[in-house]
Amino acid sequence: MRASLKRIVSHPELSGPALKAFTDFPALEEVTVQFLHFVPPWVLAGTVSVAETAIRKALLAYENAQGSGGGLGHRRYIETIAESAKVLSSLRVSVRNSNDQWDIWNYDQPLTEYMQRHKRWAIQIRERERPIAPGPVLIKLLAAISSTKELVTADIDISSLFTGSAVQ
Repeated sequence: MRASLKRIVSHPELSGPALKAFTDFPALEEVTVQFLHFVPPWVLAGTVSVAETAIRKALLAYENAQGSGGGLGHRRYIETIAESAKVLSSLRVSVRNSNDQWDIWNYDQPLTEYMQRHKRWAIQIRERERPIAPGPVLIKLLAAISSTKELVTADIDISSLFTGSAVQ
């Protein structure tokens, strides 16, 4: 996934913010790699990569928070990545199993691990008729991409992530 991250941040608009964010807070690079394991770049909402969109927005949020002092950029980065839970809750991602049936990914583990467990790389992505609640997806996403220590360091207000009022 590091190669995917390198490709994403090589975009001229993102290379500067990525260098700054990952230099200021090296843990953010690992958070991003773990995010790419949870949501690989080939998971699309319509024609747009969920992961690439989230990373782009997070890097720009980090850059925009610079000058505000403290670790605001760190917090904004993780909050912006966490917003992707809402998009994920509207998608149904299925992985073909060894019996050629489609098992729906339930977000309990990163999608790449789920696919490896099934020893398959065929996926199907559809928009859900009714999105599931984003809260449980948010919990699983945060647990997969960061440690409790990282969330504390970033001064993440979990309740504001649930209400959607974190990133402004």
